[in-house]
Amino acid sequence: MTSHHRARPLFLATALATMLGSAPALALTEGVTSQGLAFISGGVGQDERETMSSRRNLFSLHLTAAAKRSGAYLGDVQIRIVEAASGRIVLETTMDGPWLLVGLALGEYRVEARHANQALAKSTRIHASDLHEVIFYFDTPVDVLPAGQTR
Repeated sequence: MTSHHRARPLFLATALATMLGSAPALALTEGVTSQGLAFISGGVGQDERETMSSRRNLFSLHLTAAAKRSGAYLGDVQIRIVEAASGRIVLETTMDGPWLLVGLALGEYRVEARHANQALAKSTRIHASDLHEVIFYFDTPVDVLPAGQTR
């Protein structure tokens, strides 16, 4: 075996490590509630949004948080989901980005959201084979820059 052939595995391993090291890390939060319901939170950046979009059909509820005037996505929103019939809290978390996907069982729920001293609540009913979307718009002065501009 020539020295050229022996160096190839080392070169490939180095190239692979470099590519993996430069890949953007996803900061998605995934978990399971005490009732065994799966959830995932994130959506910061294109990679996270693509990952969450590809898994969206696995969850019965999709929450989005945004600024009312600009439509800019918001993170760090406190969420509480309460089963309407029993009053039992099924999920209490802080969103790690503008999206939260939750695998709720069939039934009616009250979804409460809190951000920047504002509290909002909405009701939703999960039916068989449904994918529900709830959007919370908070009155907060978050600006959106025109495409291509940076600060």
